Amino acid sequence: SRMDTDCHYVVPANIAPHLDFISPTKRFPSVKHIKDNPYHRHQSPLQDVTPPFIQQLYQINNVKGKSLSNKQGVASFMGQYFDNNDVESFWNAYNITNNINLITRMSNNGTQPSGFGTEASMNVEYITSIGQSIPTEIWYTADNNNDNNNTVTAEPFLLFLLDILNSTNPPWLFTVSYSDYEMNLGYSYCNRCNTEFVKLGTMGITMLIASGDY
Repeated sequence: SRMDTDCHYVVPANIAPHLDFISPTKRFPSVKHIKDNPYHRHQSPLQDVTPPFIQQLYQINNVKGKSLSNKQGVASFMGQYFDNNDVESFWNAYNITNNINLITRMSNNGTQPSGFGTEASMNVEYITSIGQSIPTEIWYTADNNNDNNNTVTAEPFLLFLLDILNSTNPPWLFTVSYSDYEMNLGYSYCNRCNTEFVKLGTMGITMLIASGDY
């Protein structure tokens, strides 16, 4: 491929039909006009959603994983890292068994430093509190936009999905607490991601995706 004088991507005609899309490329998100809605403002919950509350709600009590083949994964993007001390403090507050040795940091660029990302910390704390004593892999996916240029664009879903598919021993379950607007990503990108999600499903991998904070 090459860039023409108008900064458009150009590929040979005999190759173009075989491509899903080209990335990175120019993408201009639609302008969103959001009206204030009192319903979306912070509401004091009747009861905090803590690990004991979830255990009681789903009647799982204080069950711990025992199978040697168990493994769960957490997707992490956009420079979001967690700190071991924060996780251990969370466990201590809710009487969760300390299994910090069962958490493995993974990254497609080889590094996942310790940090204080709210989203990353919350995801690690809750999945290890509900799925206790289960080896947990934190899959951080770095991409050029978010990690090198410090410009937050879109979560690199496709890179994450391909990493799982190319792994020889991925977790059987992943939690993904990130989302994006399909209109921002484009039809080709979303369609390709959907295809990769289907592949994971046929492999027996379960993906738990956040449905939105509202």
